[in-house]
Amino acid sequence: MKRLEGKVAIVTGGAGGIGTAICRVFAREGARVAVADVSERRGPSVAEMIRSAGGEAQFMRLDAGDPASWRALIDAVVGQFGGLDILVNAAYSGKAGAVDTMPDDVWDEAFRVTTDGVFYGMKTAAAAMRARGAIVNIASVAAYRGSTHNIAYAAAKSAVISATKSAAMRFAELPHKIRVNAIAPGMIQTPALEKTFVALAREGRSIESTKAAMVRQIPLGEIGDPNDIAHAALFLASDDARYVTGTELIVDGGFLARW
Repeated sequence: MKRLEGKVAIVTGGAGGIGTAICRVFAREGARVAVADVSERRGPSVAEMIRSAGGEAQFMRLDAGDPASWRALIDAVVGQFGGLDILVNAAYSGKAGAVDTMPDDVWDEAFRVTTDGVFYGMKTAAAAMRARGAIVNIASVAAYRGSTHNIAYAAAKSAVISATKSAAMRFAELPHKIRVNAIAPGMIQTPALEKTFVALAREGRSIESTKAAMVRQIPLGEIGDPNDIAHAALFLASDDARYVTGTELIVDGGFLARW
């Protein structure tokens, strides 16, 4: 039996690099997937790709930082699929910038989408979830370390981890016993990571030398694949993790273990 057979899942940021991988793996494992994303260009193609592979998926537009958009999404998912079991919050906003150079609106948008999106998602989805549901929030290793040129992203992802723990404690008290966990990815090969290399290279290094320097910090010696995060999310969303809540799973090739 597939690990998510009969489950209904929402994946926000479903048209992004990590979000797309999670949608594909969840559908492969039997879930009916709502590909939730603000992009009406990329989102439908992700859903179509899943359907062409034999899975069940539907694109649904979501502005993660807008509570009204969340309410509309949950109503649509429950109406179309008959219920909700899993939420993965992978939507984020995180343009590069340092504390002395970042525009105020960039900071505000990072928290509106990344942190507020997780809050609104957990609050709205949990009210509609069936018993023993699971929420997986995508954080980042940036939450644990200073990030000179990525302050908004790092701070917003740190808040995601704290919110995960608080929500897990609360939902464990309630009859439905919804589990809440986070994943902290390290360097994962996505378009967003490539943009980070470009931003850091502007500080006087080439893109290739910047990338090589970052890879040297990873004990396993390579950048991760989006499927590495997708399989971690599959574990946390499945019944295999029935006794796991309120924690974060670090998937970083050993990056944080190095002094």
